[in-house]
Amino acid sequence: MKKFILRLLYFLSPVIAGWMLLEAMYRFVPNNYSAKYEGLQTHKQAEIFILGNSHSFYGVRPELMSLKTYNASNISQPLICDKLLFEKYVLNNTNAKAIVLTIDNFSFNEGIDDAELSWRRYFYRDCMHIDIPGTNPADPKQYSLALAPRFNITMESIKLYLKTGTLVQCDYSGAGRNEGANPEFNNEKMAKIIVGKHASANGTMAPNIKILEDIITAAAEKNIKVLIITMPVTSYYARFANKNKVKEVENICTKMEQYPNLTYLNLFTDTRFNNCDFYDTDHLNYSGARKCTAIVDSTLTDILKRR
Repeated sequence: MKKFILRLLYFLSPVIAGWMLLEAMYRFVPNNYSAKYEGLQTHKQAEIFILGNSHSFYGVRPELMSLKTYNASNISQPLICDKLLFEKYVLNNTNAKAIVLTIDNFSFNEGIDDAELSWRRYFYRDCMHIDIPGTNPADPKQYSLALAPRFNITMESIKLYLKTGTLVQCDYSGAGRNEGANPEFNNEKMAKIIVGKHASANGTMAPNIKILEDIITAAAEKNIKVLIITMPVTSYYARFANKNKVKEVENICTKMEQYPNLTYLNLFTDTRFNNCDFYDTDHLNYSGARKCTAIVDSTLTDILKRR
């Protein structure tokens, strides 16, 4: 029996060693989540906080804003995470004047059981100290970050670390940056794929609408303005997007303007943007982000004049 156990340990040693290395990487190498946590601590003087998903992560540049701004958005960040981050780090910040929140054609259909959140939730918990509902105590990912991401995500993380020495994809202000238009990803064929991926978010809309209303109501109590934005996309993406769903989301957001502290800005097919402003089918590059930030900044300036 002893000999069998020793042989088993010898056989498993590479697996154990690999798991320990991955665990160390995810625990000790800075990533977007740990960077955002640090950023929220060091930007407590910020007056504007950007929330939302990768569209605002790459599309709004705090250094180009008139007021002190921090970009707390993140890749694949759903509304439930926006709400929890807002409540913990922004709501009771006496400097906060406004938040910017992206609502896209799929935002209301994202659920707590979606594939992306199923592994990202553990990074939110361990790195940003927020607990997302739906965590299963029996899930081994609860105790090991190395087990959380899918294999392809881990491989991309390893490549990024070997190339840059970090897993952080944002700058000090919290914003990510894409350069130029990548023809491999900014085209009609890729747009069809991405639209299909976004359409896979098919959860019930009501819970997310309630989450948004909760954010707006809580913000109003602290005299915080809310600017919700449907971010711009390429003509490729707009061509394949479900027109009925796009209109439905637009109508919901427009109706939200009944709240006196909320303004809705719809840039989905805004003609000020062209396909050269995008890195891929739905993420702005740096020049596009400069254009978008100018629009956001001007809109917020007008909103805050009416305080």
